[in-house]
Amino acid sequence: MINELSIEKADVAWLCLLGACKIHDDYERGFYAAQRLFNLSPNSATPYVMLANMSAAAARRWDIV
Repeated sequence: MINELSIEKADVAWLCLLGACKIHDDYERGFYAAQRLFNLSPNSATPYVMLANMSAAAARRWDIV
């Protein structure tokens, strides 16, 4: 469904999905959503930060974030 949206709307939809994955500890889908965001807007820092926070939470290593 997200793939059928325009680029501007898909960007927001993938970001919302990444945020929901972070909240619900769905790392596999979160990583996929982050990869899609990297391709859509490579200069945006937001998906990188969210993915780093997800990874740190999964590893329980907040000291390295």
